[in-house]
Amino acid sequence: MTSVNIRAMPAVLSLLVTLIVLFGGYFAHQWFNVEKPLKNMIQSTPHVTLEELRVNPDRIEIRLNADENFSLASDYIPLREKLCSLAGKRQVNIELTDRADALLEKAWNRMAFGVTEAVVRKRYTQIPEAVEREAETAKIRHEVAMDEQFVYVALHHHDHSLYRVLPLEAGKGGEGE
Repeated sequence: MTSVNIRAMPAVLSLLVTLIVLFGGYFAHQWFNVEKPLKNMIQSTPHVTLEELRVNPDRIEIRLNADENFSLASDYIPLREKLCSLAGKRQVNIELTDRADALLEKAWNRMAFGVTEAVVRKRYTQIPEAVEREAETAKIRHEVAMDEQFVYVALHHHDHSLYRVLPLEAGKGGEGE
């Protein structure tokens, strides 16, 4: 019977090279096929800058800073759709950084009940009414938009802004709540 002498050094080196190639390939794939296209998409979108991008195996977390010309309807919704298509099966969570002042926080707290009630009862036409009523009282600019998944509310006062993305299905969790 012959014994096989495995030398320790070549085996360890072989294992090390294999691990470097595998992990290097994974990180290269992650960078070139996921992170870089996401960053390019965000950079090509007007009125937003990327603050943070975290890519996990099951989800992608993005934090954006929006300028005063940012629109939920014309900027956020198309950006979200494009990012979701690039993300594949990963869940995409986009957070818009608020620059809220006390007036915006107070106005949102007053309108949140009406908006949430309208979502829960599926009376979506009441959402713009609830937002507009409180926005006029507080003398702030507002924007309300909706797609198949979310209701989008933006409040603006001078150079301050507050963004809320609320799911249409209860219990799903919104973005930037």
